[in-house]
Amino acid sequence: MRDLQFSGDNWDASQNKNDIVFVSGPAEVSQNSAIRLQFILGEQFDDTRVGVPWLTDMVSTTIDIDAKREIIRRIIIDTESVKSLEKLDLNVDVNGNGSINFEGTTENNEYFSGSINA
Repeated sequence: MRDLQFSGDNWDASQNKNDIVFVSGPAEVSQNSAIRLQFILGEQFDDTRVGVPWLTDMVSTTIDIDAKREIIRRIIIDTESVKSLEKLDLNVDVNGNGSINFEGTTENNEYFSGSINA
């Protein structure tokens, strides 16, 4: 299975001389993790259980940063082909704006990393 490669922050399909570019291996895992982290819980019409609870838990001052980090960690770990997550940096401000940096290992023992601003 191959996924389309998306470019930069605009998430447009990448092209090389008018051919669509595909992604695989650790780059695919990085991209798929970042995409999963950008979904707001309930945003997907086919499965409203998918996504990050950005509008509730992530902006709540009653939920500590460790619980928020665990939510993000589970989403990345549940991404297809992820074996382990070695590094996870999470910052969320009072308005719910977040930045996430992550690094891990794929099932093929390849290194992947990614970051998002949500």
